[in-house]
Formats: sequence, C-alpha cells, structure tokens
Amino acid sequence: MLGDASVKCWGYNYYGQLGLGDTDDRNAPCQLPLEQAGEVARAVSCAENTTLILTRSGRGLSCGP
Repeated sequence: MLGDASVKCWGYNYYGQLGLGDTDDRNAPCQLPLEQAGEVARAVSCAENTTLILTRSGRGLSCGP
C-alpha cells in the first residue's frame, strides 16, 4: 500500500489471482484497479501466498491462490 492508498502487486498470475483482469505474470509492481471500482485501500495484510485488502468502504478483497 502506497501513501495515496493505492495498492500494487506482482508475481505469478496463472489463475488471475492478482486481480488485474488477465492471467499474465507480472515481474514488476502493477497498480490494482481499485479506483475503477470506486475504492481505496484502508489496510493491507500479507501472508506467504495471499494478500488481503480492506477498503475504506469496508469491503474485503483477496489476492492469491
């Protein structure tokens, strides 16, 4: 999570788990399209293979297998 409440992700994306709308692997950080859904991040929690994002509206999002 960046200072402007945006979130970036990268890594394997075989199942589309990065939430970017495709299955292309990312070797560099890419911004999640939260703004397109009218959301901004409030908190982010990371584990070994999963990232959880809590938005300011209270919505929970998950990235990972």
